[in-house]
Amino acid sequence: MKTLIGLILTLSFSFAHGKVVALERLESVQSWSEFETWIEKKSSHEKKTGQAYMISGALLVLGGIVGYHNSQSSVEKLAYSVSQSLGVAGIGYGASLFYVGSEDQNFHDTVGGAKSLSEQNRNELVKEYVATQRMNQANDKLIRIVSHSIVAAMNLYNASREEQEDLRQGLYVLGGVNVLAAISLSF
Repeated sequence: MKTLIGLILTLSFSFAHGKVVALERLESVQSWSEFETWIEKKSSHEKKTGQAYMISGALLVLGGIVGYHNSQSSVEKLAYSVSQSLGVAGIGYGASLFYVGSEDQNFHDTVGGAKSLSEQNRNELVKEYVATQRMNQANDKLIRIVSHSIVAAMNLYNASREEQEDLRQGLYVLGGVNVLAAISLSF
């Protein structure tokens, strides 16, 4: 059970942290040539991150399958089923990063493919895109903080009212994970 909790914590913080770092770097981009340099680095990073998510997700699925079939407790079986679901989500997210890329990559490909645009037009588009992304990042961050806070409150409330010790501990862990995720997003 402790291993499963560690895996869930690791995956949760990976999901919570990865997106914010890349968007913060975008804020310094002011021209098309800077954006091209930035997107090359980001694309390379996303491919590596995608591979890591696919590998971690596969390990989480396998661990969940083995744990499920070796467990006698219905609570533990539920936790292992959740870990399998998180593993599949991690594989899907990783595959999306690896094969599709981000909306930043799509923007780059679209603007880069429009051969009739001048360098000045591309620079203006990049500045507008960066401003829009900055606003979207702030909104996304707030939504994620509120979502994690609500999930934490629900789990902590349910834990405080639960009579079964194993389930209560699991709910406290889930509540704590979401409290930490909300706090980490606040910075």
